[in-house]
Amino acid sequence: MIPFIFGAQILIERSGGWFGLGSLFLQSASGRDYTTLMGIFTILAAACVLCSFLADIGYGLIDPRVRENIK
Repeated sequence: MIPFIFGAQILIERSGGWFGLGSLFLQSASGRDYTTLMGIFTILAAACVLCSFLADIGYGLIDPRVRENIK
């Protein structure tokens, strides 16, 4: 779900007139600023990996059966 939230961020910022990472993405894509686009993709990929890692850790804390399978 986290990647979809980041994708919706672009639409929300565009329709709301706010300036943020989504607006920067659209400006960089229209201006063919590839280094900024690569930076944005790197930030979003790192955020997705971090959120997935935290979800796995949280799931392990909640359900003890998951911790037993790690040994």
